[in-house]
Amino acid sequence: MQGSGFEEAQASYGSDDPRRLIGTYHRIAGIGPSYAVIDILDDGYASIEMLETGEHVRYRIADVRLDPHPDTICSHSPLT
Repeated sequence: MQGSGFEEAQASYGSDDPRRLIGTYHRIAGIGPSYAVIDILDDGYASIEMLETGEHVRYRIADVRLDPHPDTICSHSPLT
């Protein structure tokens, strides 16, 4: 059976290289605020930007990998 391509789009999560998460968007626990991964820190944390507030915070890479992509994101673009 041919897949819808979802497996390909999510392939970076199976990678051991957390740098592949940079530039991806997620929603905390699937119901919380959306954020963008800005950078990977060397201590098991990522630098993320909360899209609604623009706040930069440290967030565990393990949690980024669990958080799903948001259905929608606000118009603020943290990568510009």
